[in-house]
Amino acid sequence: MVQNVGKNYLVEVSLHEGRKHIVRRLLAEAGFPVEKLVRVQFGPIALGDQKSGWLRRLTNPEVGQLMKTVGL
Repeated sequence: MVQNVGKNYLVEVSLHEGRKHIVRRLLAEAGFPVEKLVRVQFGPIALGDQKSGWLRRLTNPEVGQLMKTVGL
């Protein structure tokens, strides 16, 4: 839990592997239904202010980080 405002909680979750809706299902089972879910990072790549659904080219350092993460 990162922050609590009244009955609302801001929770940070890190997954190494997952399926669609797993975060929603896990938190709902714990009694915390999810109203909004925001991805802030994908592997070693921080998404920053990139809009949902938008694409961009990875920089050379980002490609290097991804390759290192997967052992290439």
